[in-house]
Amino acid sequence: MKKRWLSIALAAVMVFSLAACGKTEQSAGTSTPAASESTAQETASSAVKETPAASTASAEEPAATASETSSEEPAEETTSEVSAEEPADTTSEEVAEGGEEDGQNPIMNFVGPYGAYRASAFVEAEGMEGARVTVEWASSAAERSTWEMTGVLDPETLTMEYDNCRKVDQVFNEDGEVGSETVVYENGKGRIIFAADGTFTWEDDEENIAEGTVFSFNSGITEDPEVAAAVKASDFIGIWECDRCSIEICEDPEDGYRVLVGWGSSAFERTVWEYQCFYDDIGLYSFENGTKQNLISNEDGEMEIEALFNDGAARFDIDANGLLTWSEYKEDSGEGMLFEHVEPMTPTKEDFADDYFKAVGAFEAGTAGASLKQAEACDAVMRFAAGNALWAVNVPNMRDNMLAAWESLSDEERQSFDANFMDIVTMMDAAIADWDGNKGTFEDAGVAGNMEIFIEDPEAIASWNRLKSHTLTMGNSEE
Repeated sequence: MKKRWLSIALAAVMVFSLAACGKTEQSAGTSTPAASESTAQETASSAVKETPAASTASAEEPAATASETSSEEPAEETTSEVSAEEPADTTSEEVAEGGEEDGQNPIMNFVGPYGAYRASAFVEAEGMEGARVTVEWASSAAERSTWEMTGVLDPETLTMEYDNCRKVDQVFNEDGEVGSETVVYENGKGRIIFAADGTFTWEDDEENIAEGTVFSFNSGITEDPEVAAAVKASDFIGIWECDRCSIEICEDPEDGYRVLVGWGSSAFERTVWEYQCFYDDIGLYSFENGTKQNLISNEDGEMEIEALFNDGAARFDIDANGLLTWSEYKEDSGEGMLFEHVEPMTPTKEDFADDYFKAVGAFEAGTAGASLKQAEACDAVMRFAAGNALWAVNVPNMRDNMLAAWESLSDEERQSFDANFMDIVTMMDAAIADWDGNKGTFEDAGVAGNMEIFIEDPEAIASWNRLKSHTLTMGNSEE
């Protein structure tokens, strides 16, 4: 069974605290200290009460107007300037007449990207009459089906009949490469029916796989293939903000990407959406397994979790302006919002010196109780890495501060760190790989509760891996 992600309660306190407190490189002021020693422990021990699912959210939902604060121009203007031209809001007769009068291919009124839950589609023109529609549908992270069909759009009915659909099934290996490819059929029949409101319906006569699925025009994706090709999966990783809404995207150590969306309606109430997403060469998409919860805390730090749904689906794209769009298919919560990429405040030289280098060098290997102190040091390192969101910070800034901190240490402090660091690496990586088999020492040291929470959190693991990697290469000029 797939390892459970970080509990939603800790996600609310730790993951979104960066955006809520303004702890980003774009925010004014100096950096805040590393996470306190009791942060994870207090969260883990806070009282959490489950309540029945509610039909509506009690927290204020994200509104389209939220995007007005994420960029200098309103969301509608920003999107329209850089994205594919949306189909005009006209009747089918007006659309048909426009194609005939100006001599262009009628399908030009509908070219561009479309989406429908787990499926994505792209409509292209071929010559002066032809049209090509490609549909991709991922049944799992390792399996994908592609349908490609061509025909001629009837300007009277806005229907493209086809009898040459080619369906191909692909299975990917662990490296993300195509392991096998099977041509299922090559002469499928059906039709694509366009509407003037920017949608089309797919009727598939071969398998009825589409069941009349309606695809909506996705203005968040550019139809320019050069721009689309320039968006890589790694471009999505990080923290994104739009007014009071934040999105955090990180790689899941086991599969795909973990996406957390947080909307703070007050100091004590936050709505959180959580998705497991996959990259489809254009953007990130989820299956219908996204969750939505209200997190309500009181003055004593106790938190009540109100489950709202567990069948949400979403898509995340980056437009040509580098802004993130959130297509939330269940309630349209992300409609009109544009998110800017922000970076957490990098830990200072003093933070690295006191909370990392000196914490690792604080015990003497081979002495009584050294293994327990080593476990405590592992906990301190994870609190430092996760509490400062090192997975998302600016890497050159982080390396500069690490080097400055190292140079500020005494020779004795450097020797202590060097003597202990690889033992920390060994203990930490062993615990991550097999927590049940290695948690005994952490239990004896009284830090097992903290460590288990961190080990189940993809962002904490990514933060540790980044810290470890750049520590091992700290003296190198290459990043």
